[in-house]
Amino acid sequence: MMRAIRRRLSVIVDRQTSEQGLSLAELLVSMTVFGFLLAMTGGFLVNASRANITNRAIDATNRTAANSMDEVTRVLRGASTNVVAGQSLPDPAFVQATDNAITVYSYVNLASSSVAPIRVQFFVDATTKNLVERTWTASLSDGFYTFPSVLTCTTSCTSRILGTPVVLPAAGGPKIFTYLDSTGAAIPTVVGAVAIPQVSNVAAVTVSLQFGASSSANQSTLLTNTVGLPNLNVARTN
Repeated sequence: MMRAIRRRLSVIVDRQTSEQGLSLAELLVSMTVFGFLLAMTGGFLVNASRANITNRAIDATNRTAANSMDEVTRVLRGASTNVVAGQSLPDPAFVQATDNAITVYSYVNLASSSVAPIRVQFFVDATTKNLVERTWTASLSDGFYTFPSVLTCTTSCTSRILGTPVVLPAAGGPKIFTYLDSTGAAIPTVVGAVAIPQVSNVAAVTVSLQFGASSSANQSTLLTNTVGLPNLNVARTN
């Protein structure tokens, strides 16, 4: 009889022990460890997300800079003088040659089936920081190509944004255009522009395009390229 009672009590004690669960101390320790793991995992995910966003922004800026430089280089490589009726000398290739804007006659008109020049202007909008390209098509009259006298984009003109935002000199960026003579020396500018008598001496143009949120290296992309002008009769010695 006593043995049966002991066995019965032993079963009851074992059952109570198995149904006790976690103690309060064990629960607090588990919650603390879980909190640490959650914080570490959350921090990793946040940092990974930030790195991904940064990498995507850098890639987009690099693509913008490269595509813009390709277009400016393409047009400048085709820079040519423009023969004008009644003039013994053609107009210089450069209609406008300033630190941050350039207008040039160029033979890169891929939209026309005939060989004809276009007039192209590159400039940065000081408000939007957009690098803008304006293109005028020529009108043929008595064997001569003519363009509107003004540089506003009205008739025979198309306009597009090549990239944004450009870091301007006022924000720490470089001059966009530097004009070189036949020796490779920079032609001085007067109030930010090449003097008219010096325009015909331009033998090459150094283009510096910096895109980004600021002029710092980790927040922008800077590309620099010196473009030769093979169509102009300016022999380069350097």
